[in-house]
Amino acid sequence: MRIKNFFMMACAACMLLSCKCSSKVAENVSAEGFTAETVWGLQSIRAKKITFGEESRIAYIQFNPEAKSVSGCAGCNRFFGSYEEPKAGEIVFSGMGATKMACPEHEMEVEDLFLANIAKVNAYRIVGDKLELLHNDNVIMTFEKTTLPQE
Repeated sequence: MRIKNFFMMACAACMLLSCKCSSKVAENVSAEGFTAETVWGLQSIRAKKITFGEESRIAYIQFNPEAKSVSGCAGCNRFFGSYEEPKAGEIVFSGMGATKMACPEHEMEVEDLFLANIAKVNAYRIVGDKLELLHNDNVIMTFEKTTLPQE
């Protein structure tokens, strides 16, 4: 258990060195596939539309199928972890961690919702350019393929 905690702290320290999430609103793209290059921008949590201001960080998620890792921005801080797909359409996140920077109130509210709800996800579906993260058959979070602005 101590080794696992040490590993998580080491990962968090590495992430702190690059914890700034992308600023500005990203543009939508229409790409095919679920690849390491695909960036999924957060659209809603529990059917509540999430909006980001011109200078706000955007919340997004990226999957690396080869490494079975997941990372992104939860609204303020970077997050990271692992995932498994026990069978088609199912997903299990584990070893999730996040940096701990302070941000404006709206970004922190989005982050709190994001992190609380991603822990409940056990399934997903991709429909066109949309990713839905589900708990059983209930949509918890929706994302859309996007690109991150250059910093």
